[in-house]
Amino acid sequence: MNLKLKKIIKKKKFDIVFYLKRNNNKGNFFLIKLIKNIPKQFKIAIIGDKLHITKNNQNIKNFGTLTRDKAIKIIKISKFSLTTKENHFSFFALDSLSEGLKVFYNQNLKLFGDVKTNMLLPINFNNYEYSMNYLKKQLAKKHKKKYFKFKLKNFDDYLK
Repeated sequence: MNLKLKKIIKKKKFDIVFYLKRNNNKGNFFLIKLIKNIPKQFKIAIIGDKLHITKNNQNIKNFGTLTRDKAIKIIKISKFSLTTKENHFSFFALDSLSEGLKVFYNQNLKLFGDVKTNMLLPINFNNYEYSMNYLKKQLAKKHKKKYFKFKLKNFDDYLK
């Protein structure tokens, strides 16, 4: 099975989009630290809970809690997304992939061999310095054609 990627023609307004919810399981301290320290040349969109650090950061836009349709509109005008620590196939991640974004995910989460893609980029939620350097390098890099191939006949089996 190949995940059909939508053709994206719109100019990308944001370099990276984050989904932020106040919950200790989601690795928020790590996400917030990344958001605070991503260089100002990169534009950041935040969906979900408001993050109160943006007054001096013109490169960060807080959208707050949105409907899924409105969130997808923000995702469409972004280049990358970063998932939370505990779930690399959340609706946010799947919406990001279907809109052609490259998605940073927690490398400690299992990615089965049936998934072949260059759209999922692993980062280490336990090593901030390494992850920040990798993230900055990926944001600045020109990327090859994206692909996402999934070999299982029944996607439900993958989620068991």
